[in-house]
Amino acid sequence: MVKTMRKEGRDVDGGRCMRGSDGRPSFSDKDRESVWKEHMERIMNDENEWDQVTDAAMLEGPVERASWEEVVKAMRNMKTGKATGLSEVSVEKIAASEEMGITVMKKLCQDVMDGRGIPDDWKLSVVVLI
Repeated sequence: MVKTMRKEGRDVDGGRCMRGSDGRPSFSDKDRESVWKEHMERIMNDENEWDQVTDAAMLEGPVERASWEEVVKAMRNMKTGKATGLSEVSVEKIAASEEMGITVMKKLCQDVMDGRGIPDDWKLSVVVLI
């Protein structure tokens, strides 16, 4: 869908379709909501194995700074043509905004590392670490 939209010169927006566990696409808001609910119930109710270890060494000192190069590298490693999150901002949109998009992403990452909190949209999305 994204490749076709790019060829036609249209803006890249979030996907309007989701596949259910039966593999069939769901287009209506009600059907997509049902697919999303089923998916979340499945992943939130699966038990994950872990070794029960919760101890970790405390790290002290200054917080590392997010570098321009790290953000650019992470952007290159992100897959294109994927559905957007709640903000409907795709990798393609950030890349198309060039320097401004990378600057905004760098600031967002640095704010998280500085302890200013995670944007609400990120709490409901999968975030790839830089």
